[in-house]
Amino acid sequence: MKKYVNILLLLLFLFGCKKEEKKEPVSHDSIANSEVIILNEGNFQWGQGTVSLYDPQSGEVKNDVFQSNNNNRPLGDVAQSMTMIGDTGYIVVNNSNKIEVVDLKTFQSIGEISSLNSPRNLLPISPTKAYVSDLYEDDIYIVNPLDFSVKGRINSAGWTEEMVIVNGKVFVCQVDSSQLLVIDAATDQIIDRLPTAHSPQYIELDKNGNVWVSCSGNQDAKKPALQQFNSSNLQLMKSLSEESANQFFGEIAFNSTKEELFFINRGGVGKLTITDTTLEEMAFISANNRILYAMNVDPKTNEIYLADAIDYQQKGIIYRYSENGSLITHFRVGIIPGSIYFKE
Repeated sequence: MKKYVNILLLLLFLFGCKKEEKKEPVSHDSIANSEVIILNEGNFQWGQGTVSLYDPQSGEVKNDVFQSNNNNRPLGDVAQSMTMIGDTGYIVVNNSNKIEVVDLKTFQSIGEISSLNSPRNLLPISPTKAYVSDLYEDDIYIVNPLDFSVKGRINSAGWTEEMVIVNGKVFVCQVDSSQLLVIDAATDQIIDRLPTAHSPQYIELDKNGNVWVSCSGNQDAKKPALQQFNSSNLQLMKSLSEESANQFFGEIAFNSTKEELFFINRGGVGKLTITDTTLEEMAFISANNRILYAMNVDPKTNEIYLADAIDYQQKGIIYRYSENGSLITHFRVGIIPGSIYFKE
C-alpha cells in the first residue's frame, strides 16, 4: 500500500511542477499596427505587471506582449507608468525598483535603469537627462535615458508623482505635502513650492501652457479639486471643488486642442473647458458601477479610453468611446489596467 501512495505522491509532484506554457512572440507587424498601449499594473507583490496592445482599426488585442517577446520573462511587480522617447519606451516598474527600457518596434528589452527605490514616473528634460519621481525615497532621481545611469538627486522631502515641463520649469506633484514643486530644469534646483488642494497626483498642460492639477482629497473633510496654475507667474488661476469630501478626482486628460479637460470622479468621467468656472453636475460618461481606474484621450481621434479594474483580481476591461461619449467597443486586457498610451 505504501508503494502505491509513494507513486501517487510522485505523480502529483510531477504534475504540480509542470512548467507554465511558453507564450508565443507577438509579431513585429502586430506591434506596428497597434496604436494603443495599455500597462496593466497587476497586484502588489504578485509580479503580474503586463503590457497589452490594441489596434483600433482591426480590433486586435495582444496581451502579455513584454513577456511573450522576452523569452517568457515577466515584466515585474506593478507596471506603474511609461514614457515614450522616439522608438524607445521607458516602463516604470514600481515595486521591482526599476525602469525597464524597451524597443517599441519589438517590445524587447534593451536594458534597465536600476538602483531606484519606488519609482513612479519619468519625465524627459533633454536627450541626456530625465527626472524620475518616487514614492518613498524623498528624492527625485536625475537619470541619463541614453546610458540608463542615475546621475544625481533632487531632495523633494516627500512622495512625488506626475510631472510636466514648460518654459524650462518642471512642475512636480508632491502628494503627501499637497504642493507643486517648481524646479529649474537647467540647475536642478527647487525654486518654489506652490500650495494645492489635498493630494495632487495628476498633472497636464493646457493650450496656453498653464498647469492643471487633479487633487484627490480625502475622507477627513479635505475636498478634492481641479486647479489651474499660471506657469509664468506661478499664481493659482482657479480651483474647482466638489461639494463633498466623499467625492474624489482621479486621472485627467486633454483633447487634441488642449481646450477640453476630461477627469475621472466618483460619478464617472466629467468634462469641462479651460474657461469654465464651475463643474457640471451630470457626468459626461457615467461610471455605471464600474471601477474606473485609468483614462486617456486619443490625440488623433479624440476618442476616450477608460479602464475598468473590475475587482482588482480578474483581467480588466478597456472601454472605447467616441468624442461625444458614445460607446464604440470594449475589450479585455491584463489585471488592473492602470495606464493608457497612444503612439505618435
